[in-house]
Amino acid sequence: MYCVGCAKKASFVCSKCKREYYCSVVCQRKDWNLKHANVCKNISGMQIVWRDDPTIGALDVEKLWKITEGRPVISVPTTHLDFLLDAPIWMCGEGLENVPESDNEVTPRQVLANPTLCPDHWRRIQKADTNYPLLVLWPEDSPIPVDVLDGFHRLAQSFLMHRPTINVIAVSRTDMDHARISDLSFD
Repeated sequence: MYCVGCAKKASFVCSKCKREYYCSVVCQRKDWNLKHANVCKNISGMQIVWRDDPTIGALDVEKLWKITEGRPVISVPTTHLDFLLDAPIWMCGEGLENVPESDNEVTPRQVLANPTLCPDHWRRIQKADTNYPLLVLWPEDSPIPVDVLDGFHRLAQSFLMHRPTINVIAVSRTDMDHARISDLSFD
């Protein structure tokens, strides 16, 4: 991890939001005064999904769940989601997950193949409740989901346990628009 203030190797993370890394208290205070105080209060405790894809960007996961409440749960063959395990969406270490431009990003398939690569994600895969559905981006013109918006650890465990099907709830692009966090930036 690298300091957001000066790009040196970071030694600690913001204790409140656990999303910004710093090399020193000097860099943390400088960033706090410039922008982080405003961003931090908006994201502390919020579960966020972040993608480089500008049509997705940053989404409030809790809001997505509220939007999709009451939607049918669909059972799909786990093999239909196999390709999603190759997306580099996890970072090794504490805190900053699903944030673009990290040189520490790994795929769920890499963690399944080598649990010591990211012990935290490996523990989360083992604890995942696969009875709980995934939230998936499933465009109307696609025969299969194109992204997992919440539930990558559940998906990884389903593959690990060789489950033939997995339960999903479809999320549309319109749903994502309503859950988008437009003023959030980690730049």
